[in-house]
Amino acid sequence: INAEYGEDQASGRNDLLVGGRKVSGSAYKQNQQRAFHHGTLLVDVDGAVMQQVLNPSKAKLLSKGVASVQQRVLNMRSEYPHVDHDVLCDAIMTEFFESYRSGPVTVESLTVDSLRQESKLQAYYSKLAEWNWRFGNNPDFEHHFETRFDWACMDVHVTVQRSLIRDARVYSDTLRPALPELLAAALHGVRYDRDGIELAIRRTAELLREGCATDYLAHTAPDFVRIDGIIEGKTLEQCAQHVEPEDLSALRDVRKWLQDHL
Repeated sequence: INAEYGEDQASGRNDLLVGGRKVSGSAYKQNQQRAFHHGTLLVDVDGAVMQQVLNPSKAKLLSKGVASVQQRVLNMRSEYPHVDHDVLCDAIMTEFFESYRSGPVTVESLTVDSLRQESKLQAYYSKLAEWNWRFGNNPDFEHHFETRFDWACMDVHVTVQRSLIRDARVYSDTLRPALPELLAAALHGVRYDRDGIELAIRRTAELLREGCATDYLAHTAPDFVRIDGIIEGKTLEQCAQHVEPEDLSALRDVRKWLQDHL
């Protein structure tokens, strides 16, 4: 960057600045066996989207003397229109060759197809992709959802342990009293993610289809192994056959609300 623009500088442990604005950040981790480095370069990004997904504390922004994320960072292409991914890659490779005095070498391009041929890498990737590895050790917490629909208020409290909903309480002033009771039961044991909410909503639809009432739950715990077998592979609409249209509409509303607020 310095060779190209002559105005870059390092900032702290992990930032690169151009003209006093951040264009790169890095993260590091090292243990006895491996060293990991993750870096970014802001070449051509959508500033509005970046503002939505990056939410640093106001105190951190004030410590940098800026009022927003967009004010602190530089979208390089906005200042240097000729810069794109290929130009930046070529500049990085040229600097690498000169810094290590290696002279030009053949550059190997790693593609998805070529990486799939590396058995050890694929085994490691499969491990890191497992849901239990990514979420299974998350801290325990509670989440309170509350909203009002046209048809009723809904108040949902969940206790989450190792990313599974272990307890749920649902309160509502709906005129369809079975819905909150059955939803609370259906939430128990599902994953705290969009797929888990989808499963709980389809479970609720099946309980409604079977005509389960609130007094049913007081005496009999639902057999979700059986129910999950019945609804496997089915959409909500398929699960809700013979369910009152008002109940199906309510389930759609609740599904979208919970999934959007995880």
